Amino acid sequence: MKGRLSEIQLKSLASSLRGEIFPLRAAHAAGKNPPNPWYEVQFSGVRRDLLRSNLLKMGHRVEKMKRVKLASIEADTVPEGHYRPSRSQ
Repeated sequence: MKGRLSEIQLKSLASSLRGEIFPLRAAHAAGKNPPNPWYEVQFSGVRRDLLRSNLLKMGHRVEKMKRVKLASIEADTVPEGHYRPSRSQ
């Protein structure tokens, strides 16, 4: 996303999403405090567009968002364009 979140913004966002959010240190990041850091967000029962709109209200435009896990399914275990069959079949 564009810009850095303050500690207050991190707590407010985590509270509104009923989840957790924390900055990630990317291997290619310049220094300890890059201007546009990556964040990991863990939440349940909330739509991704709510995360995006809350960040935009705080003045931070989301540049890229990637889902890495949905429930117990890791995104990299299901090839693009495929799906995991339901257990009832």
